[in-house]
Formats: sequence, structure tokens, C-alpha cells
Amino acid sequence: MAENYRQKGFGQRLFTSIVKAILVCCLLGLFILLFWRMCAADSVPNEMKVITPTPAMVRTYGPTSSTAYPEGDAFYQTYGLYTYNEEAYGYFSAPQAIFFTAADELQVVVRYNISTLKKIAQVQSLTDIPARDADIFDYSVVMTRVDGGEVRYQPTQIAKYNKGLYCYARLVFSGCIPTDNTEGVFVDFYYVGENGSADYTETPLAALCLYENINTNIPYRFTNADKDALTSAVGTLTTNVQ
Repeated sequence: MAENYRQKGFGQRLFTSIVKAILVCCLLGLFILLFWRMCAADSVPNEMKVITPTPAMVRTYGPTSSTAYPEGDAFYQTYGLYTYNEEAYGYFSAPQAIFFTAADELQVVVRYNISTLKKIAQVQSLTDIPARDADIFDYSVVMTRVDGGEVRYQPTQIAKYNKGLYCYARLVFSGCIPTDNTEGVFVDFYYVGENGSADYTETPLAALCLYENINTNIPYRFTNADKDALTSAVGTLTTNVQ
């Protein structure tokens, strides 16, 4: 009888230990998943992180330029990188936006995830969820002025890349550099379908602030990868570098 009691007690302790181990593993897995999502949310893949070596960039900042890799010329600002409006909460982000003053260019990395495509299919009453590489979004930048006017810029280059749950696009805008008369700079997201065009009289799906005249400019430092990209592009782009 005592032996049966000891066996029963051992079995209960073993069962309790197994349950505790399972709970600990589940909690640990949850923390790891949340940590990974937080890291992924703020990171930019190396394929998208390096600057686009446009002719203006190579001519201005390339190794043969007298102003190669200047400190403090390029800048960015820290802002809320995610969309917070109710209709597009968290569906779009801009993890990188750099203003290259001397080259007169703005380079922006925008991102959305698979859930964004599912949401678009639901909102637009689509039969199928759009493919990750489908050209269904219009990206443009709006510069608002202190006097109340605004100017919209279209990208001169777009490079796409998919990684994990996310879809990225690196955009280049020419002439989009803030001046003393600039109040803010925003990147707009419009749904256009695969063959449509944006109606800028309508409210965009989302808008993200990249610059505000009351915020602080943070100098951007060219990375080794940026310098390598500019060096490699010298011989392949028509830059008229002197």
C-alpha cells in the first residue's frame, strides 16, 4: 500500500514537472518570437540598407569627388516609423529615409508585410490576395510649405526586395530637399491595383512623416557598404565625374 502511494506520488510529481517544463518552453518561445518581431520590425535588410548609387550621388559623393563622403551633409530625422491611422494601423512603415543635400536626393525605404496584402484584399473586395511582387501601390512624397502650399514628387527609381514576412521598396526622389520654407515631408501610399493610377485628390491609404521643420536633423554617416557602392558605380554610370 505504501509502495503504491509512493508510486502515485512520483507519478503526480512527474506529471507536474512535465507540465511546468511545457509552460516554460511555451513562454520562452513566445518571448523569443516577440523579440524577433521587434528586431525585424526595426531592421532593414542589407540589400535595402545600402544607398542607391545614382549618377547624382556618384558625382557628388563618389571617390573622385572633392566632397567624397562628407560628414553632416546628408541627414535624417527620427519619427514614428509606422502608420497609426485606424484604416492602416501598422500596415506600412518607412524604416529609413535619408536626405542627401548636395545630391538633391531623398532615398526612402518603405515596407509592408503579408497582413497588409490580406487587408488590401479585404478592403478592396479582391477575389485573391495580391502577390508580394505585384505593383499595386503608388509611392509618392509630398513636401508641405510654411505658406500653405505643397509639392508632390514621384520616385525616379524603385528597387524591390522580399525577406521573411516583409516586402521592401527602396525609392529615390530627386529635388526633394527641405528648405527654410518647408514645413514637412511625407511619403504617401495609394492603392492603384496592377493597372491603375493614383487619384491624389483622395485620401491616401497611409502617410508617414519623414521630416518636420521643428524636429532635429541627425547627420548620416556613409557606411563602408555605401562607399563601396559609390566606388563600384563610377565605371558603370554616366556621371561626368571630374
